[in-house]
Amino acid sequence: MKERKKSIGIVNAYNETAGPFTVLKTFLSHYRNEDVPIVLFIPKGPKALDFPGNNVRIVYTQTLPIDKDIFSFRIFRYLVGCIAGYFRFLYFYKKYNVGLVHNNSSNLLIPSLAAQASGVKIVYHIREAWNTRNRLSKILYHYIAHASAKIVCISNTALYANFTEKQRQQFAGKLTTIADCIDVESYQRKTIQKDTERVIVSFVGRIAPIKGLDILVKAFELLAVQQGIKDVELRIIGDIPKDNAYYRNYKKLILESVDKCRNVANAKIEMLGFRDDVAELLLESHVLILPSRIEEGLGLVLIEGVVAENFVITSNFGGQKEIIEAIGSGFLFENENAQDLASKLALYLSRRSQLTGAVQSARANALLLYSPARYQQSLLSLYSEILKNEQ
Repeated sequence: MKERKKSIGIVNAYNETAGPFTVLKTFLSHYRNEDVPIVLFIPKGPKALDFPGNNVRIVYTQTLPIDKDIFSFRIFRYLVGCIAGYFRFLYFYKKYNVGLVHNNSSNLLIPSLAAQASGVKIVYHIREAWNTRNRLSKILYHYIAHASAKIVCISNTALYANFTEKQRQQFAGKLTTIADCIDVESYQRKTIQKDTERVIVSFVGRIAPIKGLDILVKAFELLAVQQGIKDVELRIIGDIPKDNAYYRNYKKLILESVDKCRNVANAKIEMLGFRDDVAELLLESHVLILPSRIEEGLGLVLIEGVVAENFVITSNFGGQKEIIEAIGSGFLFENENAQDLASKLALYLSRRSQLTGAVQSARANALLLYSPARYQQSLLSLYSEILKNEQ
């Protein structure tokens, strides 16, 4: 009897519109290796997913990772769901002859437990610089790290933030760094011309305190008051990630700051909300600013901005700093310092014409470093190494 091909199982915690799921969709959209079938496990499907070829199968598991719901009054129902999910994954791994499970998101305890019980190798993907933010996360994180055949960090920031020197030595044979990719084709197939009469400054991301939008709005106000910005427009692309009091209160603060900036400084600011045409908006934009208060695992939106020929400005630490160093262009400002951010934006405006070459050079570097082809090659080499060692 002919032996069935081993498949790669990729598990994603949520059906996100950004972050790990975006990278995953880009990878699978470019995946053409017929010799290694992939099974994508996701909790549910709000939108139909479709990938070219017959080598990517989608399975909706209805299983969520451990998250804050475990601390709510729904704990009993949640734990019953986790137990049911565990047995679902045991069934899925056997049905699809899974030889390796790639946990594309953090804290995926259920599929990891099922993988260990099934004798399936695990790849653990670390995307944040703050996985060990509480005791439960630390326990889950260390369990999966020990259980994994390989641990992929998306940046040196993620590597050093999550592992002590002792652990880096302990896991030396497991640890590797693979930067995420972006869908470069979505930026290359558009022919949008940038406006030469005005400067569009963009923010793309969640309206959440960690993303530092209030810092940017304050910096825009300072710049407008101190030197005037008649031909400069700020676009805020994004919204609150969840409709709860915490995020609503922060958004209220942002709206009040925006109104003040408009009234006091006569600044032009647009609140665009979540959009499906982010690529087009970035191609119209001239500057992308990521004012995060936290160390980003990578800060993929900066790369998207660079590929769309934006000059980028971001806070001076974390994965966002790594990107600036890798592409060789951009300004870094002191974290949470609105005045310094205003100064960096003013510096860009004063040198705009001189920075055109730097923008083009950064774009060329980004296309090489963060392409789907490079990402696919890195992952497939990793998969091949693990499956080969298993034989």
